[in-house]
Amino acid sequence: MSGKYQRGTIGAIGAVATAGNVANQTAKTSGAYLLKFEDGFMYAGKGPLSRMNVSILRIAGQGYKLLEGGAEHFPTATAREGLIKEYQLMKETGQLPRNIDPNSMLLNKIWSHGKKLLGE
Repeated sequence: MSGKYQRGTIGAIGAVATAGNVANQTAKTSGAYLLKFEDGFMYAGKGPLSRMNVSILRIAGQGYKLLEGGAEHFPTATAREGLIKEYQLMKETGQLPRNIDPNSMLLNKIWSHGKKLLGE
């Protein structure tokens, strides 16, 4: 596990992120995350590890299977920084949100509000 992010793992009843030896404070802070699914689908989100786990289960319930090690969480000091990181992760996928490209491999419906915060 790197200091920059935490990887999730696949649990017995679904995908569940692990905090490892990370202090409880880190798990409660904001952040952003990128989920990678089989067949190349991706989803970027904002929030703590607990929110990432909710997203994993929600998307898995739609029939997408998380790749092993396909959940990465990037802690941030503030919610604002989390929104910006979420947008950056979305851009790094090279895909557009579904409201622009309905066939996108990015499962997000719209750009993160971090786009507006960056003035883009």
